[in-house]
Amino acid sequence: MIRKTARSEQVKEVCSGQILLAAVINDPNRVYFLARKDLTSDEASSLHDYEIPGRVIAAAEGDGEFLRLGGLGVDDFNHPVLGISVVPKNQVIVIANDNDGTVLPIGGGQKTWPYESLQEGSLPGCKRIRCIDGYSWVAGNRRLVYKRTNMGVWKRISNGFGTGIEPYGEMNNPDCGFNDIDGFSEKDVYAAGGKGDIWKYDGKTWRQCAFPTDDNLYTVCCAKDGYVYVGARKALWKGKDDQWELVCTFKHPGAMNDLRWFDEKLWLAYDYKLIMWDGQKLHNDITHNGKKLPLSGAIDASDDMLLVACSYSAWTYDGKDWHNIIPEFN
Repeated sequence: MIRKTARSEQVKEVCSGQILLAAVINDPNRVYFLARKDLTSDEASSLHDYEIPGRVIAAAEGDGEFLRLGGLGVDDFNHPVLGISVVPKNQVIVIANDNDGTVLPIGGGQKTWPYESLQEGSLPGCKRIRCIDGYSWVAGNRRLVYKRTNMGVWKRISNGFGTGIEPYGEMNNPDCGFNDIDGFSEKDVYAAGGKGDIWKYDGKTWRQCAFPTDDNLYTVCCAKDGYVYVGARKALWKGKDDQWELVCTFKHPGAMNDLRWFDEKLWLAYDYKLIMWDGQKLHNDITHNGKKLPLSGAIDASDDMLLVACSYSAWTYDGKDWHNIIPEFN
């Protein structure tokens, strides 16, 4: 569990001029963030997305008084996505949304690794990388799902989707396709996206679940309580297979970034807010010591830590106290 704070000098050196867009927990003492150069809307509009410089920031807690930070440049990556892999090696994974789904592995006992690809020429459209039973799984546009089975080897997991989506998926149907994926195990995986488009994988084949809404689906979480939670634009849903129930509706509907289970609660992250469902009530304000915390952006969770990457700061939560591990910059 990370509780230490990074030194201001190192925060300035590593984070200044960046904006944090994603976060993953690698182990109890190490987390990673995906950052990109912080540009104005006018500056960004004059560039192709792959021309915007990126950076993977590592934050590690060791024996010293402060959290240690380090950065690695990730350039020429179009709309990059961040994730982790435990098998075959403990690595950070960055995937570009380009023709091949270019993959950059980081770490794992070697300074550099060869680039990999999800599927050459397939336009995989990576939306999410999730670690299931130690393996990296990718959810993409047009019901494309990939699993990293070995170094440099990504297997398309397509049995059950049928021949109608080959070779590029249902390109003319905007109501289908995946934004997120999660699993209790490799034999109990759920992928969701589109308009009520949710499927279950049993280790052999995919089967479409009956879902009671055609609302836009953004996130899915296989929680420790045994239920699958789905974050839609207008509401939060709970269930499994073909049985789903409405948990709550949102007063201000919007696109949800992440959905995670921690401390027997669900945490819902948006660009401009972090909210929490405690099983009975939706909490729109996260407070600590009587003060509202300015939390939003992207989140990840492990058994002992919730990690929040705000645009210009980062926090952890241990179920009792909040810790500002990267003080606000920019």
